[in-house]
Amino acid sequence: DIDGINPGDVVTVDGLAGSPNDVFWEIFDEFGNPVREGESKFHLSCSDDDMDGPEDCGKLQGNGKDTSSSLINEWLLEGIVDSDEELICTVNTEPNPDDYLQACEFVAEPGASCATEDKPKSLTFRYTPSGCDNPLNNNDQEGRFVCEGGALDANEAATFSLTNNQDKYTYDPPDGALQPGELITITSIGNDFESNFEFQLAGNTTQTYEIHTSCSKALAVGDVFGSFELVGFNGKTGGQLVKYAYIVSNSGPGTVSNISIVDDEPIGVVDSGLELTEGGSLTRYAEAFIQATTTNTVTVTGDNPITLACEATDSVTVLEVEPPATCETDGKPRALVFEYTGESCAASSNDQNDKHKCSDLGVLDGAVSFTYTGKNDSKIGFFPADSDIEPGGRVTLEAFARDTLDSNSKLIITDGNGDTQIQEIHTSCSAPLNVGDQYGSLILREFIPRN
Repeated sequence: DIDGINPGDVVTVDGLAGSPNDVFWEIFDEFGNPVREGESKFHLSCSDDDMDGPEDCGKLQGNGKDTSSSLINEWLLEGIVDSDEELICTVNTEPNPDDYLQACEFVAEPGASCATEDKPKSLTFRYTPSGCDNPLNNNDQEGRFVCEGGALDANEAATFSLTNNQDKYTYDPPDGALQPGELITITSIGNDFESNFEFQLAGNTTQTYEIHTSCSKALAVGDVFGSFELVGFNGKTGGQLVKYAYIVSNSGPGTVSNISIVDDEPIGVVDSGLELTEGGSLTRYAEAFIQATTTNTVTVTGDNPITLACEATDSVTVLEVEPPATCETDGKPRALVFEYTGESCAASSNDQNDKHKCSDLGVLDGAVSFTYTGKNDSKIGFFPADSDIEPGGRVTLEAFARDTLDSNSKLIITDGNGDTQIQEIHTSCSAPLNVGDQYGSLILREFIPRN
């Protein structure tokens, strides 16, 4: 048994050699309490695509491979140790502002809902103070959603509390205290949510709520209910966790006091009551789940005895992009865009179930040219044609007089010294072919389907 686990704690379980593929943990709501919340399942054979490598660091775990809503999927992967090597996810927890970008993009996952998850076991809401008649409300649940009370102040905290079935739920943070933009996760004890979820938010005024949670009415990530936005359904967000860095500098003259850093929705107040001497700077961090293209505008204000007041603003945009086309979703490709790296066949990452062939005849150096040598060479070719491509450059293999590429795309890459790399890439979609795959000196960057 492992007792006294608090949110944010790292839990290490060893001695799993020789265990079955599926390992179950029984979860109780607190040490010494016989009330069983449920169980989590972990699949250990490395066939769980969400728990088999460094790309899975920080992903939610606990539902094995079957994504069952009956399992507690609220553990974040911190590391894996097998017989050969060790993966440690959290190496340096101190953020570095130099790692942040002025703009970034993400591929959104489909939002979780009653249609994808069945009944909820846990729901995560973002507190965005508003009135019950919030113009962003987008799901009245056919009249089953109820909200009563005045408007909560946009810049003030509120406290969440249950008004019914208090013994059937836990919530985090446990005191229910919420600043604008903060998240709260409510988890049912042992079973799914009751048909009607009833609670209140108390701040400068009190709002009472009733949300229908039996899934006989629509409920999905992205739904807005007054001052609450649903951002997580059984641990699935349908968006992307984005981290923000705010660097504030005082170029003078004099000291600036009473500094307040306020980002617009969904973050709100980042920090306040700060002071900076002339020439000083400070950095603050915040994070939020983003589910669509979002432009954040931060406003920093402060008091200065010389200039009396000062204010500065800045904006960044997080862009939601469409997921790349794939064989599974879009069928056979009409064209493929590759980045040329100059590497050898040994750099290949996808053998396409032994259908990918690659041979180095010398070492490629500098600019190269591409020649298509497969079938239908009068209808398929490389673009730009007969051009020298430097490492980092891109080239497109395209079917220009037919709907799709041939099943096997054969090609020769030749440098100025006559050294070559000969490849055969399977392009009929009967073998894996995904954006990001590397085939010798080529990395697949775009998949353009026949339509």
